Amino acid sequence: MLGKTRRQIRDLKHELEALQWDMYEIQASTADPDMKSYHLGELQCIQMAIEEEIEALEHDLAMLPLKLMLGGFILVSIGLFIYYSQKL
Repeated sequence: MLGKTRRQIRDLKHELEALQWDMYEIQASTADPDMKSYHLGELQCIQMAIEEEIEALEHDLAMLPLKLMLGGFILVSIGLFIYYSQKL
């Protein structure tokens, strides 16, 4: 899971870089200004969606140690509860 998430982040960053190049090409083109602004708006919307997905994946990676600690805490708590309930 960890490697898959990192690979997804890397792929999304490559896609974001390619999208940035497309935006530069549109800005440098000699097309109609209205068409340029329309296509730039579409690409900026896609860029924002990709950036949000990258942030969500990075957040999931950052939360993984906390999730593991919570699971360990719950297991230890249950174990201690069972141990002390048998002592009585």
